[in-house]
Formats: sequence, C-alpha cells, structure tokens
Amino acid sequence: MKFWISFSFFVFVIISGCSDKGTNNKPENFTGITYTDINGNINGTVDTDDWHIQSGTPPYKSREIYGPLGGLPDSFEVKPAYPNPTDGIITLTFAFPVALEYDIRIIDKYRHVLARYDSTADAGFLTINWAPVDSAGHPLPADIYRVVYQFYGLWGKGDIQVVP
Repeated sequence: MKFWISFSFFVFVIISGCSDKGTNNKPENFTGITYTDINGNINGTVDTDDWHIQSGTPPYKSREIYGPLGGLPDSFEVKPAYPNPTDGIITLTFAFPVALEYDIRIIDKYRHVLARYDSTADAGFLTINWAPVDSAGHPLPADIYRVVYQFYGLWGKGDIQVVP
C-alpha cells in the first residue's frame, strides 16, 4: 500500500511539473500603447501599464539575468518606443548607468518571439531600431506587439502598434 501511495505521489509531482514553456496557443490581449512622434516625444494618450522598470523576473519566457544586489540607480531609464503607432521602423532606447547584460524580445500575442536582442552593453545608451517584419522579411500584420526587456535584475514591458 505504501508503494502505491508513494508511486501515486511521484506521478502527480511529475505530471504537475510538466508545462509548455514555449509559445502559448491562447492569444494574450495586448491593449493600449503610449503614443509617440518620430522624435520620441509623447504625443497624446499614455498607457500607464507600459515602459516601466520593475524588479524580479518577467512573466515571459526569458533567460535569467541578474546584476549585483542593491538599490535601483537613479539613472536607469527606458524611453517609450517611437514612433508609436508605426508603419515602419520603430526605435527602442535604454539608458544604463553600468555595464550589463540585457535581453530584449519583441513578441506577438501568442508569445512567439519575433525579434531578440541579447548581449552586453557598456554604461550609456542603447538604441535598437526594429523593422516590423517576419522571419521571411514580410511586413507584420497590423496589430499590437509587446517589447519585454530584462537587465540588471530588472524588467519591464511596453506595447507597440503596427499600422498598415
């Protein structure tokens, strides 16, 4: 009897630990963007859920990147993507007070990774220009896409809207 109880518990633990760590077949509802002009100036509506820096690990599949423990330096900064909405290249800008590793991903509502930028950066500014195209170079359909960024034990997200 003990064997079957132990065996049942073992099977339960194994099965409950199984999950799809990849993409999600159920679409996530990305809503709202922070509107910006071609120079990055906020222009109109601000999505208060976007473009913030948070501590911890994001709820999106990402490799672990941690910096030294300590308080949040005043000079970490993430600018809203611009221009947003866009029908062409969109610019992402980050300010880092120290050299660090970063992982920046652009995903669709199914959490498919459309673009990934992961490397190291010196202290200063990092600018990424992203053309909203698929792996074959075809324009992405009009929709809202999410940028998920992680660096120095911090993370955040922001939405960008691709228009026709």
